[in-house]
Amino acid sequence: MTMTAFKLLTRIVNPHGISKSITTIWSRNLSLNSTNMSKYFMLTYNYVPDVLEKRAPLRAEHLELAGKYLQQGKVLLGGAFANPIDSAAIIFKTDSKSDVEDFVNADPYVLKGLVTKWTIREWTVVIDGTAKI
Repeated sequence: MTMTAFKLLTRIVNPHGISKSITTIWSRNLSLNSTNMSKYFMLTYNYVPDVLEKRAPLRAEHLELAGKYLQQGKVLLGGAFANPIDSAAIIFKTDSKSDVEDFVNADPYVLKGLVTKWTIREWTVVIDGTAKI
């Protein structure tokens, strides 16, 4: 969406103006998305029962792989969901979904059968931690 289209949409949605903080957030994210070709992806894993015990011998290798992607700036954060620990998510910021697929194909949790199902979804980020409201 171009800034002109954004201003037009703003007038249509709220003809009397829109709060400055929302305008700032939308403008900032529109400009970031138009100049930065990286995309966000969410990788989710479903785990086998008793994954805590079963992952122990593979954890160091899994974290080493995640660390490499973190150092390359392709992984932003990740971890298992709690109570119960039956699934996990990792957020990637990269140019291509194939980077996430490469991670999955190299992950010992997947290779050794701890992951029963995985999905990769492109994620449209509208608000992030750097937005000033």
